[in-house]
Amino acid sequence: NGGGRPTLITYSWDTVSNQPPSKCGETVLTDRTGTFLKGSLASINAPYNPYLYAVGSEYRSIEWWQPMGACISDWTMLPSPTIYQSAVRSVAISHDDQLVASGSDQVVHVWDIGGNLVFTRPVSGPSGPLRSVRFSPVERRLIIADNTMLYCLFWTGSTFDISWTSSISIRGGIAFSPTGQRLLAASLSTWYVYNALNGHIIASGTEKVNNVPIPILCCAWAPDDRYFAVGRRDGKIRLYNTTNYTLYR
Repeated sequence: NGGGRPTLITYSWDTVSNQPPSKCGETVLTDRTGTFLKGSLASINAPYNPYLYAVGSEYRSIEWWQPMGACISDWTMLPSPTIYQSAVRSVAISHDDQLVASGSDQVVHVWDIGGNLVFTRPVSGPSGPLRSVRFSPVERRLIIADNTMLYCLFWTGSTFDISWTSSISIRGGIAFSPTGQRLLAASLSTWYVYNALNGHIIASGTEKVNNVPIPILCCAWAPDDRYFAVGRRDGKIRLYNTTNYTLYR
């Protein structure tokens, strides 16, 4: 599929009825990946409203889609304004569906839903490449993670200002807690839990096998806020309690 990175897929889920929007939801997204988008995906991010998608492709484009039904013919393409110089690595949509963040190795853009550019930040030099962009689930707080730094930006009403930064090499992803008050970040073999409001580290832990650190490849926070998970290179997933940060299983 375009000779790019492995495809990462997530599909729409109706959070009210707790089921896919219709029976053909998963089939539609298989079609999107293989033929509809005509290329492999660098990133596809499902926002907290389940009916809006931002898709970044290996062909250096960012596309926005609003699934009005489970069939491709029912989907509406919103303004898709930007072409990058390299593949899009990450996309995210704000909790209120009004802002879309997208980024490649050179730059991060934030657009309003009308396709108007409202913010841009270079990502280059020793701090690159871009690893991820994530919005808080409850407010217009944006996390930008590159190879050596974590940036937390907060919307002032007209642009984003830096709220805090942390020197960390993100390799295993980032994830907000459901309340938006905490942030999980995975760096090499160590996970960190931040206070998302001020950047203070609340807890951390290193994954090891026979006392040797093992890389973390991904992380996630449970919707009920009781646990977070880290996925390791050896194929194991570890669950931690979010009250005392001890290993659950």
